[in-house]
Amino acid sequence: MEYIQNYIIYSIKELMNSVIIVAGGKGARLKEKIPKQFIRLSNNKSILNICVEAFQKNKLIDELVIVAHSEWVKKIKNEFKQCKVVSGGSTRSHSSLNGLKKCSKNCKNVLIHDAARPFVSQKIITECFEMLKKYDAVVPVIEPSDSMIYKNKEAISYLDRDKVHLVQTPQAFKFNKIIDAYKNNQYGTDDLSVLINENPNISRVFIKGEMLNFKITNKSDLNIAQRIYELQS
Repeated sequence: MEYIQNYIIYSIKELMNSVIIVAGGKGARLKEKIPKQFIRLSNNKSILNICVEAFQKNKLIDELVIVAHSEWVKKIKNEFKQCKVVSGGSTRSHSSLNGLKKCSKNCKNVLIHDAARPFVSQKIITECFEMLKKYDAVVPVIEPSDSMIYKNKEAISYLDRDKVHLVQTPQAFKFNKIIDAYKNNQYGTDDLSVLINENPNISRVFIKGEMLNFKITNKSDLNIAQRIYELQS
């Protein structure tokens, strides 16, 4: 009996929470000499570095996997020796799948996050893991504050803001559910859509996202991020 109890405890400890940080893009829209995730805010830490440190602070996380463009893998391995590093694919979906394949065999839960969202909070990270105890997928969203329209050639229709949400990352999943979905079907605009396309009835929940958890896409976003980092430092 004691042997069985010890085996169960050992098995539970072996189950892991993993995080995949997707940093494989080139950030072409910023028109910088280097990918945006390597840009340093106020000549200090890079956007990727800030993002990695946010997850390293959370005690629920057992391993970090960084998915990088093939040209930057060596640099990232040297800089982030405590993380696993893998080359990205030709698309965001391919990069996510490569990251999933790099996770530990004992991975139970996984968060997939955009490196270009460096200000993810501990609250969101923790809530994602907590909600995975009840659901197969957890995704933070925010409600739009502006009016929203749908354009179809010359026709325009207004969308009901109460029924529209903006999707953020990290997106959290039961590992076996999301990797099976990616192996069977990589069609989707984000990780959740890939899972839903494979299994429309998957149990999922949307949690409250945060405005600070925005994605750095253009020059204006970069300027805002630099100011936020200065205020937080």
